[in-house]
Amino acid sequence: MAIVATKPWSLRAVVPDVSFIGWDFDGTLVHSQRAQVESWRVAFERLLPAEVRERVQAVVRHRHESGRFFGMSAEIFGLLEAAAALPPELSCPEQVDGWVAEARAEAMLSLARGGQLRLDPGARALSLGLASVPQAICTSNPRALAPTVDQVLGDLGALMTVRIFGEDTPPKPDPACWREAARRLGVGWHRAIIIEDNLEVIERLRDEGEVALVIGIAGGESVDSYLGELGAADDGVILVDGLRDVRS
Repeated sequence: MAIVATKPWSLRAVVPDVSFIGWDFDGTLVHSQRAQVESWRVAFERLLPAEVRERVQAVVRHRHESGRFFGMSAEIFGLLEAAAALPPELSCPEQVDGWVAEARAEAMLSLARGGQLRLDPGARALSLGLASVPQAICTSNPRALAPTVDQVLGDLGALMTVRIFGEDTPPKPDPACWREAARRLGVGWHRAIIIEDNLEVIERLRDEGEVALVIGIAGGESVDSYLGELGAADDGVILVDGLRDVRS
């Protein structure tokens, strides 16, 4: 079974020969749930009647609380189709993705400019403590979000020199983005440590067993639900409710 860390522990003690650290962005480096949920509201505010909009928001909230984001656009597309509420601008799930991605980039940039989108303190401390280890960001967000990433990272940008955006590789939960990050860094993939909050990505990385360690970030009570979902096969996954107790 995946390990649940309940006290401070050292990352290098678990994987002393780590090749690189792979960071997810949303929910890992930054607490961006507000921006994520807000982007869905903004994207559909002018397109949908209030009743349907509330149903869409309920799906978004549930997905975020459960840590299962992938397939959300298809679910919402089906909801709109069933409610005969599909706007002419949206004729397939992929267009839902594109529509919301634009709104998300705007929402996150606005929050960053207002100082409301900040690095997680534990993530910042861990990254600085691992300054000698190559680091990369892999996010499903579009490259349009690059200015926001730069602004939020600040001085950490010098450490996280490789950034893989949604357009660069097949989408998560496919681990292609992490392999591409290793290729660009010129390091091995099998001694990587990946830090993620998305349950489906954690499961995929665990099942493929190609990296040294996956640190799964679950918030508070979600740790138990993540543990239940991951099942009995162990390994290579440590679940935490935040990075404050993870030492370099």
